[in-house]
Amino acid sequence: MAWFHTESAVLTAAVGLAAEHGYDRHCWQLAWTLRDYLDRGRRHEQAAVFGVAIEAARRLGDVRAQVKTGRLLAEALSCLDRGDEAAAILDRTQALCRERGDLLEQGHTWYVHARLLHRQGRFAEAVGSDLRALDLYHRVGHQVGKANALNAIGWNHTLAGDHAQAIGYCEEALALMRTTGDRHGQAATLDSLGHALRGLGRHDEAVAHFHASLDLYRDLGNRHEEASTVLKLADAHAEHGDRAAARRTWERGLAILDELHHPDAQAVRAKLAAFDG
Repeated sequence: MAWFHTESAVLTAAVGLAAEHGYDRHCWQLAWTLRDYLDRGRRHEQAAVFGVAIEAARRLGDVRAQVKTGRLLAEALSCLDRGDEAAAILDRTQALCRERGDLLEQGHTWYVHARLLHRQGRFAEAVGSDLRALDLYHRVGHQVGKANALNAIGWNHTLAGDHAQAIGYCEEALALMRTTGDRHGQAATLDSLGHALRGLGRHDEAVAHFHASLDLYRDLGNRHEEASTVLKLADAHAEHGDRAAARRTWERGLAILDELHHPDAQAVRAKLAAFDG
């Protein structure tokens, strides 16, 4: 991740340069190698890179490449509140998956569709899309996908207020992730469990799960998700009446968001100002 951070300007420029000079296969494949780095909160770059990449894939007539780049472009656009554009791309991507008979990519596309619905606050509908993804992952034996879908179902349940049901899904997800060695998924699921436990008033357990999630996110270099979990931890401290820990933790989250030039930083500043007031 440190290397990607240092070389990101060169790498993203190379994607555009490849497209300009007709190296369309190099263009989309180079973009694909950047996916994990760009998925760590760099949404504007992600949208730009995969916007170029999907056009390259279309010029090649490479349906597989269009599916892969389409999913990632839709993910970036949904994070930028461009939901209609993201939904249209996912519809086209899903149609291509069906034409190819590619059950695994259909599962991935339903999973991204659920994330779009989640960001729009449509939690029950998101669960429906995640259940479709889970079924497809089960059919093709994709264990990592199954675990991620289970966590997503639990996460949407807890956001809808059904914390007890969320814990069951998330615990199943966490066990499977530990089997597959998916550390990023473990971090996300520990975060989900922390949120559900906090909702049930189990403060000490919630804090322990948030800290376990943060240890993994820091080790993975995922600053965006680290900030998200830090802010949940701060909220948990505030609800428990520990004002000093809450302020200290919100400030920590704000520093990361500022580092990422993330628009949520302003909301955290407002929260801190109201907290002091």
